[in-house]
Amino acid sequence: MNRPKRHGPNRLGNYLGIHETVLGQLTYQGLVSEDRLKLDPGADGQLTLEGELLLRDGCLRLEVTKVLEIVEQTEDAGDTVVQTAKYSYNLSVPGLGNVFRYDSPHDDGADIHHHQYHHRHEYFPFSGDTDHNVVKCDYEGDWPLLGEVIQEADDWYWLHSEELAKHRK
Repeated sequence: MNRPKRHGPNRLGNYLGIHETVLGQLTYQGLVSEDRLKLDPGADGQLTLEGELLLRDGCLRLEVTKVLEIVEQTEDAGDTVVQTAKYSYNLSVPGLGNVFRYDSPHDDGADIHHHQYHHRHEYFPFSGDTDHNVVKCDYEGDWPLLGEVIQEADDWYWLHSEELAKHRK
């Protein structure tokens, strides 16, 4: 797969350093209130970054699944070269429903055209219709970084803050 440079291979130590720096900055700014992500060995020698981030004092929940394939194994784990192979970022309002979800191309056995591409589902949590969603595909082969998804979630939070306040009462 031909990936944009910002999604190219990186040493695991560098990848984790960038990840911690970005989450640290977003936590300091008040966007991330709790980090429940864990990096674990996955299937086929891959690494899986999985869990959830609570945003804006738990008003929003971002479920994260990222599979990192090992491109080059080294004796020093920090020097091992990794690259994102699959991802899913799902934003929801607890007790209300999904807001949006980004997914990498996937083959889940269903014959659904958009699964072949990077795609984004957009939901309407205040409508009460939890099944209706709009799907946008491809992004010209690019997809957002986790920090960008968190920023998009924060933008959504501020845009819908009045409706969210009604829901939290």
